[in-house]
Amino acid sequence: MLDKKEFNIEFVNDSIVCNQLFDEVPLHFKPSWLCLILTYFNVYFEDAPEVALEFISIMDDDRRWFEMNEFSEKITEIRLNNTNTKLNNYYLYVENAAKISIKVFEGITTFDSNTGYELVNILNSAAQDISDDHLIIYDLEIAFTLFKYELSMSESVKTAADFLIFKKIDKVLWFDWDPLRLNGYSCRHEYMSYIKEILKLVKEDFPIDYIALHIYLLDVTRFNIYPVVYDNCLKIAQKIK
Repeated sequence: MLDKKEFNIEFVNDSIVCNQLFDEVPLHFKPSWLCLILTYFNVYFEDAPEVALEFISIMDDDRRWFEMNEFSEKITEIRLNNTNTKLNNYYLYVENAAKISIKVFEGITTFDSNTGYELVNILNSAAQDISDDHLIIYDLEIAFTLFKYELSMSESVKTAADFLIFKKIDKVLWFDWDPLRLNGYSCRHEYMSYIKEILKLVKEDFPIDYIALHIYLLDVTRFNIYPVVYDNCLKIAQKIK
């Protein structure tokens, strides 16, 4: 069996690819995208660090984005005083994500030419520090290449608000729906291909019952689950709405 330390993000040493992938992400999506990547670590914690949850809560509510400057100072202080070496790179990622978000909120459209390369290396190191499960590496690869290879993203996600909904649906599908019972084991991106259909229903303001039926049919027709409890589908739909 290969030691987990032998696994790295595939393009971790290719600065050109890393920077191109970062540039592929539309400017107004970058903060929410960085937040989405952070959530990929949550499954590897019994309790996610409070500062990460705070960052996520700020990003999930555009009325709180003005708090990001204060938060950035806070995470820098936490990182500098941190004594748990396994969290050094994790905190460094949150700090960088906060600083990039501030630039976007302030209308700054250019970043250091090596930003993508630095982010990928920080993420790679954070993954190595936090988990012995090499599957987090694959998930981070998917997350970082999301806007380059997930073609449906450009069709269904057109605004920052859309991406916030996208992120919320992704979270509910993984943590609450999870028909293949993968949560906590592998393939953090497994259900991403189903987000587009549900996002369309949410944006067009379909009723909760309709979304629940859609999830019910996914269970039956795509995952061959039987019997399916409709009330469970309804609970998932309520969380999504």
